[in-house]
Amino acid sequence: STTTGDEEEREKKKSSVVRLNKRSTEQLANVIQGFIKSKEFGKYFAEAVNIECFPDYYNFVSAPMDLDTIHRRLSKGFYRSIASLCFDITLIYSNCDAYNPSDSKVVKLSKQLRDRLFEEVRILTGYRHEESTSSLSTTTTTTTTTTTTAASGRVNKRDVELRIGVFERVLDLVLAEDTNQFFSVPVTDDV
Repeated sequence: STTTGDEEEREKKKSSVVRLNKRSTEQLANVIQGFIKSKEFGKYFAEAVNIECFPDYYNFVSAPMDLDTIHRRLSKGFYRSIASLCFDITLIYSNCDAYNPSDSKVVKLSKQLRDRLFEEVRILTGYRHEESTSSLSTTTTTTTTTTTTAASGRVNKRDVELRIGVFERVLDLVLAEDTNQFFSVPVTDDV
């Protein structure tokens, strides 16, 4: 049987997935806990955005993320690959950038947080977060902010192409996971 180029590419990505082991997971959970307790980052990124204070937040962000959620997920063994952890780290930055002015203090802090967490991941695991996954965050931000534009009836070809790119990258992440166990961990509100 022959495989298509797409199938071969997915198989190659699947075999190159860097898994999180128990020791790295515990170390990363401790690092995240330190950032949660930090005055610099904890103030803004420790907990989910308070919707009572920012009622329009979900108009801009469709997949909220915070340090406490990442910590809980690490503690419960939710992440099977380092790439999926890095995806959630990137969400903190991309969500912040989608909601706030790009030159604001909080966006600059979220970028510093993302970069420092990527450095900690690299130190503890040897995994270097690839630019291709970083472009996912940019694309995710673009698609979440263009949702409002699309709802108003104005859709341009570039926005559609970006959205398709996001779905393809997410599909690659899903397919790179251990498909026999991928759906064995239930995703609940507390994960």
